[in-house]
Amino acid sequence: MDFVTFLQQSTNAVSLGALYALFALGYSLVFSILGVLNLAHSAVFMWGAFFGLIALDQWHLPPWLAFIFASCAAGLVSVSLEYVAFRPLRKRNAARIAQLISSIGAALLLVNIAQLLYNQIYNASDAYYPRNIQLLPFIPSETVVVGSVSIAPIRLVILVIALVMMLV
Repeated sequence: MDFVTFLQQSTNAVSLGALYALFALGYSLVFSILGVLNLAHSAVFMWGAFFGLIALDQWHLPPWLAFIFASCAAGLVSVSLEYVAFRPLRKRNAARIAQLISSIGAALLLVNIAQLLYNQIYNASDAYYPRNIQLLPFIPSETVVVGSVSIAPIRLVILVIALVMMLV
């Protein structure tokens, strides 16, 4: 492996690690508040991405509005998950393992419903996956090339957000 490839892959790894850190912070926050490991947390993120795809591809909303819509819709999925999957168990003082099993079941249900809806809306993979969307006007959408290493500006934003969230 040459040095340029090593630098590019290192940059990719740091960016992906920052994204994983954001997910881990979300799991940690939910665990500290609810006292249960919510394994459906990632399914809620998946629904946010699905809502964003629908808003961009089907409704042709501007990216910033699609982002707001997807965030609010994912929040509603999360709140409804709390009312349906966790609150009834906490009211009965159920064991934590019951809440964990409930979160696994909720994750499976959320993922399968999304798959059914996706297959009804799109044939195989004819969805339009937008590239270089400028979500915020002050963040460029084009990839920045430093030397021979290319970096998407959104990856830098994710890195900064992850660092700030870990320090706060």
